[in-house]
Amino acid sequence: MTTSSQSTAQAGAGGEGNKDSKGNDSKTADQQTNAQVQDNPNTMDKTGGSVPSASDSTSEANSQTSSNTGDSDSGGVGIAAAVAVNWVVSHNTASVATGVHLSATGAVDVSAVNLTTANAFALGYAGDTKLSSDTSIGAAVGLNVADITNTAVVHSDANVSSTGGNITIEAVAPTSKTDQFIVWAVAAAASKNDASVAASVGVQVLSLNTSAYVEEGVTLDTPDGITIHAQAPIGLENLAIS
Repeated sequence: MTTSSQSTAQAGAGGEGNKDSKGNDSKTADQQTNAQVQDNPNTMDKTGGSVPSASDSTSEANSQTSSNTGDSDSGGVGIAAAVAVNWVVSHNTASVATGVHLSATGAVDVSAVNLTTANAFALGYAGDTKLSSDTSIGAAVGLNVADITNTAVVHSDANVSSTGGNITIEAVAPTSKTDQFIVWAVAAAASKNDASVAASVGVQVLSLNTSAYVEEGVTLDTPDGITIHAQAPIGLENLAIS
């Protein structure tokens, strides 16, 4: 038996703005992230709560931004923030239930196959070609949150037998494939006189659990080989430029 799961998530966000000198309120990066999910009719009330906070992992972007958003005398303050977020939850299991007797004349495979890809790209630019703002602040936050479980298990007191073939219990990725998690956060700012601040943060919060095992009391019987195997190849890329 084989169970297969494939998850692909891609988020892209661009922010470009010119805020006037009246100091209108703006959302923090985490508020914008949560709004993208909770205010979206396709995902509203389907996430079990607020989106995990990027500021819990790092506060660099918000602290740099808030320290440079003072009053302006003439040209105003240009502010742009871009937030790209992926939140992926994938649980995949192949199992033989407790007490089951499973027999075959050939090979027996208990195989859980999982592949997950998540890409988050954020670009924030504050300013314009005329440099009309005295102060410009650009911020970009890219966030990947993944909770991935891939399990192959034969539960207690089960009996798995073959009269002529291998028994394989495995939790793996597809052949020649790799779980990929990519975050790009790029921020830029331009002003005519005073401060120009650009802050970018790339955050990866990953919980990956891959396991293959048999529980107490299990019998595996074959004249050929027995393989219990777990593998989760991972590729990570985290790029923050400002």
